[in-house]
Amino acid sequence: MTPKEYFNTVWDRCAHIASLASYVESEMTKAIKTEDLLRSEFVSKVSALDLYVHELVVQKMVANFRMAGQLTDSARKFQISLSTAHQMIMSNGIGESCDFLEIEIRERHAHLSFQHPDKIAEAIRLISNCDLWAEVSLKTGANEKTKKEKSKQIRTALTAIINRRNKIVHEGDLNNDTPRRPLDIDRKHVEEASALLKEIVTAIDLIAGEI
Repeated sequence: MTPKEYFNTVWDRCAHIASLASYVESEMTKAIKTEDLLRSEFVSKVSALDLYVHELVVQKMVANFRMAGQLTDSARKFQISLSTAHQMIMSNGIGESCDFLEIEIRERHAHLSFQHPDKIAEAIRLISNCDLWAEVSLKTGANEKTKKEKSKQIRTALTAIINRRNKIVHEGDLNNDTPRRPLDIDRKHVEEASALLKEIVTAIDLIAGEI
């Protein structure tokens, strides 16, 4: 599967959560709240972005490794274990070597999250030397004069989404007041976040096709 297909698979699963929330809201008693379904959808859509970047990076790194001289400066500094290095040396060819490399990359990235704009840009530097967010801004309607401001707007908006995701996952989506109460969330909030996440992935996928 391509990175975009992995993204779409998770994204489509989120549609089932949205449908369930709509059904509960329209058909069930008002005593049954849908806010936590919306939170689940919100978090799952951020995870779709995370998965997309993970898959894009590992697939492109392996593809670039197959082509001598195509590694970025960041990729050239990527560290692998002596065990993997030995397996690659002893392998029967470039194909088997790439299998060992892919496993190593996945293991080393497994504990990382590629959600915050800085972390996404850092990950993309393993496969491209492009100025990621400037390129994303150009793919989403900016021109050379406006790309700096557009880039800042996208990064600021994405950071806000990731901060809210972290609030949901790590703090029960509670505010900082006393007593702590759940923050408001509604369908509009989720749809606005969804639109930006999908726009970013679409833009990065276009950029990746040009690398």
